[in-house]
Amino acid sequence: MTIESIDLRGAVAEVLIGGDATGGSFTLVRYTAPPRFVAGPRHRHAVTAEAFHVLTGILTVELDDATLVLGEGESVAVPPGAVHAFRNDSEQHVTMLVIAAPPGLERFLMDLSALIAGSPTWPPEDRSALDDLCARYDQLPPLEAPSS
Repeated sequence: MTIESIDLRGAVAEVLIGGDATGGSFTLVRYTAPPRFVAGPRHRHAVTAEAFHVLTGILTVELDDATLVLGEGESVAVPPGAVHAFRNDSEQHVTMLVIAAPPGLERFLMDLSALIAGSPTWPPEDRSALDDLCARYDQLPPLEAPSS
């Protein structure tokens, strides 16, 4: 049963199990992305672990220095600190389950949807509200490589 359905520029995130139902342990989201959809830039989490499990279609996941192409029934775990991003490079929809622990992904996606709806362009010209939102929900930019 879907608790909440969230529109994200053509992708849809359906919260199946929220953090309140798990005693603050994890969140489960079914995420459907249209063809040629890019979810967002590469990022990392300080404390959040995620896992992506493809139900239908093909998902491209950038994970640290690797690019993974996952088909139906395939999964990948993203530990805290790993730089990652995902996208749909295909001409078909991709549907996946996303598990995030600790929870918070569902609140991030709801707040992100509201920010998208209120912005005349995406990404917004003034990124300060987006940067604040990301920082609040453990959606952090990749660490800078040390200078040689």
